[in-house]
Amino acid sequence: MATPHFICQMVEEADAMIRFAAGQGLALPPEVPVHINQLKVSYIIDGEPNWEPISSHELTMLIECHGKLAKLIEPAKPKSIALMKRDADDPSVFHFLGPVQLIRKLSIVAILCLLLTILVSTSPHVNLTTINQGLFNSQGLTLLLNQVFLLSCAGLGATFASLNKVNEYIKVGSYDPKFDSTYWTLFIMGLMGGVIIAELIPVSQFAEGSSAAAASFHKPVAALLGGFSADVIYRILSRLVDVLGQALGLETKQRTARLKRGIAFQEQEHRLESSAAQPASISTPKTKQVEKIKKELSLD
Repeated sequence: MATPHFICQMVEEADAMIRFAAGQGLALPPEVPVHINQLKVSYIIDGEPNWEPISSHELTMLIECHGKLAKLIEPAKPKSIALMKRDADDPSVFHFLGPVQLIRKLSIVAILCLLLTILVSTSPHVNLTTINQGLFNSQGLTLLLNQVFLLSCAGLGATFASLNKVNEYIKVGSYDPKFDSTYWTLFIMGLMGGVIIAELIPVSQFAEGSSAAAASFHKPVAALLGGFSADVIYRILSRLVDVLGQALGLETKQRTARLKRGIAFQEQEHRLESSAAQPASISTPKTKQVEKIKKELSLD
């Protein structure tokens, strides 16, 4: 049996979808807004809903109307539309920063990172020479201010990436707050990625002997790009681990699995060819290829 909370949620989402569809100029089925309005008039008194006496027929009609509206507004989601409507009906002081709370929080963090970048850059301890000295050629206040500057640059890139990604879901109306932690994780990974590529990966050495544009690829730019593309930094590090493992003769589990799949495929193909053309005892190129793969697998 449907609970009052479930019915209330269905009515709220249906009402939000009606407003959204009307605002987008979509063709609403005439009976849908009529039925939703009748439910609100009948069971919401002085702003207090009471869904206990709702009949099975009315509940069935509500579910059907909700389904029609959900299909009409695709790819937008009912929960997302209701959330943005609820937020718009009760705006906060920072509502101008975005339609949902996550956008507003990320925008505030981005502004703080921008102000911190400008503030720290005014210090005489932060300049092109000191910032490229690295972790081991600098110390004290100079090292601290330069690392804060790089972190703020990475934070700018990370918030830019997070805001851009969540804004895509906001535009189509498919934003879901249960994934909020994903964007904060992306921000933290961006901070880490910015520091990794700026301080732990020798970008300046890669730029030596190259063009003037590559030679001017300094640490603040590396930190900004590392913060923006944290997932790329992860893939680079994963690839480096794979290359190192191969250089040391350590094969990965993925390669072993590929070899096993190759053996199974070759054996199956060999059986089909043998049964159709020749006795299975005769050695063929397919047989030799399977034996080669097995031998390679046994060396792992």
